Amino acid sequence: MNLHVDERAIQAIGNVLNNHERPLKERFRALFTLRNLGGKIAIECIANCFSDPSALLKHECAYCLGQMQDPISIPVLTEVLKDKSQEPMVRHEAVVAGLSEELKLLHAKSKGAKKRNRAKNLENNVFKGKNGLGFRLSNWFQALVSDEGEQ
Repeated sequence: MNLHVDERAIQAIGNVLNNHERPLKERFRALFTLRNLGGKIAIECIANCFSDPSALLKHECAYCLGQMQDPISIPVLTEVLKDKSQEPMVRHEAVVAGLSEELKLLHAKSKGAKKRNRAKNLENNVFKGKNGLGFRLSNWFQALVSDEGEQ
């Protein structure tokens, strides 16, 4: 079943998410609704929430963008990671969500058993060993956090 939701309705849900005067419970409900609806407008509404003062809400926004499995979310997550004013837990979740998204895209694009196996091996080894991407990302992220603490 393919559900079509009017763009104005999606924007209205986004307005709830981005309204600082609404209770967090309602804002989280709006976030999860946008995640479930998906699409460009929903992603834009979630992206607008990264200016919110709540680190917990922004962390969940990054998490939801990763769950949406939409390539449109990757540039948003990249910008969150680059933004040194974001809390470390928000930037960390942007890395995890973006990495997860890119691995899923790689797996989805691969054709044939050999390529699928290579994608699966890459996914399994991302966080293993000193040469693994996860290890390098972890070191890079720690360096970013350390640099911020020295300023």
